[in-house]
Amino acid sequence: MLISGVMAKQKSNVLESSRGSNAHYKLDYQVIWTTSGNAEILTPNVEEELHEIMREFAITSGIMDVTVNVQLDNVHIKFSCNPSYTPSKLINSMKSVSSRMVFQRFPKLKDKLGGRLWARAYILTTLGDYDLNSLINEAKSLSE
Repeated sequence: MLISGVMAKQKSNVLESSRGSNAHYKLDYQVIWTTSGNAEILTPNVEEELHEIMREFAITSGIMDVTVNVQLDNVHIKFSCNPSYTPSKLINSMKSVSSRMVFQRFPKLKDKLGGRLWARAYILTTLGDYDLNSLINEAKSLSE
């Protein structure tokens, strides 16, 4: 699912970038985090809810070009943001907001997972030549 923010895009001679008052920038990230204990609980209903949560988060936070991929035990998100945003703060907010909202919608998950939906660790990279399966395996190993 691709969710686009409201920031205008400008073409430069090298790459497509966004424009602030004093700079052109293209900052693309990908983040992967897993469920607590690598529990395979992200069913299609939970996946649908996560897509909606992230769509709303993107709109209210001003992040752009959000792509969300949900597997049974992990979430992979690609996004772009303004250089004034700190990716780690955005990610912590994404995890916090999504956890709270998923537990509100699916209260049995909270009991099943002991109140923690997401593992504490995550993998954050800039978009580039990274093997997605290797990154997912690394994220899973961090949460063990």
